[in-house]
Amino acid sequence: MVFIRKSMAALCFGLVVGSAHAVAPSYGKVDAATFEQAVAAYRDDPTYLVDNQALLRALTPEQLSQAIEKLDLTHYAYLHPVVIKGKEVPELIRQSVGDISVMVVRGGRMQPIPFQIDEMDQKGWVYLPDVSPNKLEGTYGKIDPVDELVFMYRDSGYEPYVPTQHGEVKGRILKELAFEHQGKARYAYLVQGDARRKPADYVSFDAKTGVSNNTYYQFRTNPANFLDFQDFRANVGPRQDKRVLDAIYGELETGVFTAWPKLSFNTLDNIRPELIFAKDGPVRATGLLKLRIVVAGIPVFNILSQVTLYDQGIVLPVSIQIPGGEVLTRVLNHPRFYLALDFNDIQGGHVNAAGSQDPDGYAVVDGKLSELERTATISHEKNWLWMDSRLGWDVFARFDIPPGWPEELRLLYQDDLKATTVWEHFPGASPRLGVDARGFPVGKLDISLNVGLWFPDTVGAGGPRRFGEETRSPPRWVGRDISAPMARAD
Repeated sequence: MVFIRKSMAALCFGLVVGSAHAVAPSYGKVDAATFEQAVAAYRDDPTYLVDNQALLRALTPEQLSQAIEKLDLTHYAYLHPVVIKGKEVPELIRQSVGDISVMVVRGGRMQPIPFQIDEMDQKGWVYLPDVSPNKLEGTYGKIDPVDELVFMYRDSGYEPYVPTQHGEVKGRILKELAFEHQGKARYAYLVQGDARRKPADYVSFDAKTGVSNNTYYQFRTNPANFLDFQDFRANVGPRQDKRVLDAIYGELETGVFTAWPKLSFNTLDNIRPELIFAKDGPVRATGLLKLRIVVAGIPVFNILSQVTLYDQGIVLPVSIQIPGGEVLTRVLNHPRFYLALDFNDIQGGHVNAAGSQDPDGYAVVDGKLSELERTATISHEKNWLWMDSRLGWDVFARFDIPPGWPEELRLLYQDDLKATTVWEHFPGASPRLGVDARGFPVGKLDISLNVGLWFPDTVGAGGPRRFGEETRSPPRWVGRDISAPMARAD
């Protein structure tokens, strides 16, 4: 019966329900009957939308939002990647990486979902064979306590596994993961010895070309400068042909002993984040960045970092430890570091920040600053920025910065078509938003921050504040041995 439903959904994928020769509908032309059948197919098959990209592109923002909610998911839960350390499930320790799978009950049967296991190095980064700057933590090919198993929360099942109802597993179930989020229960199973795998791939990233093609967005950067975005487009909404992100720009500015003259290091001229390797997995891709610091045309030193891509997110952990940096801090005068996201022509978009006068409201991108825009702030505690493009997707940025660095954190925000810079492809701040960090503690130059850029279809009816709270309280899970009797969830 499951295969019949999936076949019907595939036939309904066209304009004419039931016609095997029908073409995929164009944007905004998915009728109500086809939409409901697609939602039913998606409920049974976790990878239905990624397997039917043309249908995803044809859905209106309202339909995509409705589909997520019909799957009993919040808009944050839909994009949330579950990351489980090996030590959290002792049964995984010392197991062969290739012998583990993740399975769920969907469509009345037990089936595999996309997942991956990333082995970690001694610094806590994903280990990349032959290029990682740090040693592997543990044994390669075996799951160690620090290693990470990753899958998408939205792929979890709606009901617990019952062998007499859902079929036998070709292997041994190591652990049932029982999730709870926003009053909803979901389940996933860690299985040893079942060779079945889901071929769906949510993320694609090529370090040589700088091209990333993901389920919900695509981009192309300069491999010699990862932050030089040469193209960035959404795969959903009414303007899929529109380049929406112009650039991500970072700059360090400081005086030495005195406030003048200023030294400036930026990602256009003398901080060059070169993409030197990428591990491309089905759920997330990890790239290794080498930031070359150049002074007067001469490379002075390198800083290594990683970037992680999900199908609705980019996570950039930055850890900068410069030998002798504690001496350098004693000669810096009013140092300032800022990181900006510059968008292209999001006129009519809605924006807000955690520290605004009305975090449940919004200002409009219209080329001039409103009172809310002028007074909005950001801090270590109130650390999110949000933009609704009004084009079928949002941007939710969160900056996790440890206390004590910097001494002062400000919001960087501009809504001005005349505010041009030399690093833009498209002139004007429409808008430009980010963080402005000022002052480094004397005696320590250890910069550690985590920048998460998420691209939900919408933050939902609760608004950005509720979405931000949800990012701090992701789905919780407990591991259970299913050899004990299980009570079915109502």
